Amino acid sequence: MRKLGFFFSQKWGWGNNRGNKSIVFCVYLGNRNYPKNMSCLYFLDYKMKKSEYKKSDELPVVLRYYFKGKQLKVATGIKVKIKDWNSDYERTHSKSPVKKSDLESKNKNLELKTKLKEVNDIIHRVKVNGEDEPSTDLIKSLLLKNEYKRVQSTLTKVHFTTLFNEYTNWFYSDEYLVITQNRNSYRSALKTSFDDISDFSNEYQRKERIKLLLENITLEWISDLLTYLEKNKGYLPSTINKRIKVLRLFKSWLRDTKNISFNLVIPKKRFKEPLREVICFNHKQILELHEFKEFDASNDKHTKYLKKEGTDVIYIEDELNKSKRESLYTNYEIYKDMLVWMCVTGMRFSDTVNLTVLSKEFIKGGDRKLGEIKYTSIKTNTLIYVPIVNITESIFEKYSRGKSVDQPLFPLTVSGNRVSNQKINKHIKDICRLVGFNTMVTNPDYGNDGLPIEGTDKPKPLWEEVTTHIGRRSFIRYHIEKGTPVHTIKSMTGHSSTRVFEKYFSVIKSDRMKSMDYGYTLDEGFSTIKTNVKEPKIKGGLTPRKKELLLELKSSLDMGIIHEEQWKKSVEEVMNS
Repeated sequence: MRKLGFFFSQKWGWGNNRGNKSIVFCVYLGNRNYPKNMSCLYFLDYKMKKSEYKKSDELPVVLRYYFKGKQLKVATGIKVKIKDWNSDYERTHSKSPVKKSDLESKNKNLELKTKLKEVNDIIHRVKVNGEDEPSTDLIKSLLLKNEYKRVQSTLTKVHFTTLFNEYTNWFYSDEYLVITQNRNSYRSALKTSFDDISDFSNEYQRKERIKLLLENITLEWISDLLTYLEKNKGYLPSTINKRIKVLRLFKSWLRDTKNISFNLVIPKKRFKEPLREVICFNHKQILELHEFKEFDASNDKHTKYLKKEGTDVIYIEDELNKSKRESLYTNYEIYKDMLVWMCVTGMRFSDTVNLTVLSKEFIKGGDRKLGEIKYTSIKTNTLIYVPIVNITESIFEKYSRGKSVDQPLFPLTVSGNRVSNQKINKHIKDICRLVGFNTMVTNPDYGNDGLPIEGTDKPKPLWEEVTTHIGRRSFIRYHIEKGTPVHTIKSMTGHSSTRVFEKYFSVIKSDRMKSMDYGYTLDEGFSTIKTNVKEPKIKGGLTPRKKELLLELKSSLDMGIIHEEQWKKSVEEVMNS
């Protein structure tokens, strides 16, 4: 039976009080049968005279074990403000050394109780075994062994906020940019997400009066976070998903850097965004954009055209072109070619703008036009290869003239910098408007109820919705329609998961229901990719219904729903029916 008690001791002080006679108040918790030469005592660890401290000062709590005149000082890792230390709790019959005025009193008292029980259990085992005396050295050794075992088995008993702050500091350090090769703009886009998670965590600790541990990051905590983001912040699902993304990045960082794992459960259904229409160019529009020469500086009529359209011409001379032959371009010409390039390579803008002449490789012993574009993705740091086709060949030849292999492929701006994403997004809207991309599309924002937000669901001309990312979407859309296996598309885009392609399959299905015209043939020069899956021999012609069934089967094969042998068998059955 353990006893709660106190005693007063008049002795020479410890620490910096040495030599000064003082009254020391101690609290002991332990076995009521402690011998006179043994005791366990909790102290606030004063390093100076008490009069030199303020009540708001925070001091560490230590457990001192006394045995035959020797003492062992055991750190608890807990700090308490002097005003929050319950120095007379024996008199008040309280079981809590830390007052409730401390916002973390619940956790601190529990930890103190646990630490004391650990010491008492060790002393008890030593006394029962009777082989050794429970000396301070022996107890210290056994405590160290326990600490090692505890670290190995309970890694989640770590403060969440401490680790998250450490991750935040690393994420916004120069070291992060060096290791990941990510752009600073990527970090800037996530800053608000980090702030929201930190603010909620701090508020949660104050409200629950606990110190948030990794093991506290439960489904309930995540649900409270999502409610906070939805109700208090008024965020839409797309914004909420960015906060969840940061939590997933944090989890990966813990695993990779500290070998710590914890269960991060996200309620998927609650904030799952509705299926959106994939805004992209079709093959015909990409060719039309590529063949549009009204912006080109080499076109004698470009000045009159742009002036008629009310567009100011900015001429950019590629200073890196040592030959100086045909090195003058208009800004609209360059931005249009960059947009086409992204459509036929699937490259992100960040990779396109940083592309160098070295990126082009030819297949040894083959045709000069049979080659690949090789680059390392800035976002994912993965090496990607994309086959060279007629369009990429012509654009590459145009802008690589007179340049060394380490120089940027696309010309720099007048000020000598790479064009920003914001600037090119503004101009490519005008470009697409002038080319005549006026097809009406709908791209609404959705609320947390899954319904379009009023006022955002009105149809708009395609050119208004154009951003640089439309190139990547158009590339994926083209290859899915073409029947390129998903794993092949992944290798060319750098995607690690096939989940991103699901929306493309769904939208394509809806498109087929709108139009039964599947028979148009894409330009052979657009792609040189050959799949490993051989088409089975078929008989007879194709009806619209058969075409629909075949496309469904191909989608199932690419998504891994059916095996190749099953696909071949089903195709033969459809064609022979």
